[in-house]
Amino acid sequence: MVVIEKEGYEQVEVMVQGIPTPKRVLISGLGNHIVGAGLLGVMVDDQSGAAFELKPNPIEVKLKPKKEQAQ
Repeated sequence: MVVIEKEGYEQVEVMVQGIPTPKRVLISGLGNHIVGAGLLGVMVDDQSGAAFELKPNPIEVKLKPKKEQAQ
């Protein structure tokens, strides 16, 4: 979850998901046939997050000014 804050504006929260990239889907289908450096690359991509695309991308929000509180 991404939280967007700015002084004087209401806070906005956006849920972000990691979606497997086409490269990741292809490689996982071939996973049993990959050896050596290819398998190492898959492991690194998985651990670093490079095998996933974040959605939504970009995040677009309109911040609403906070309402004045009566004192």
